[in-house]
Amino acid sequence: MYDNTEITIKDGVTCIKNNAFKGYASMTKIAIPNSVTNIEYSAFEGCAGLTEVFIPNSVVEIGSHAFYGCTGLKEITIPKLAGKTVEEAEQILHDLGFTTKIT
Repeated sequence: MYDNTEITIKDGVTCIKNNAFKGYASMTKIAIPNSVTNIEYSAFEGCAGLTEVFIPNSVVEIGSHAFYGCTGLKEITIPKLAGKTVEEAEQILHDLGFTTKIT
């Protein structure tokens, strides 16, 4: 499917579509450019090898289950609320297995 463990999305891409990387378990790192505004439902679901994600401030919408099943994910940086209420953003984190609350 993919031959790299580190993926860079090209600048100019505005949306990471539903299921775009779903099941790509060997991906360890994803570079998301500032041009991205939306990460849709299940975009990275099941990417168990993913260990770190930085989501730029340009992202205003993160779909449910966007990172569901990313069991290797140790750190995620999400811009303040990313178009979600605090409760919705916490649900995204909960889906990842994080128990930290947003303050």
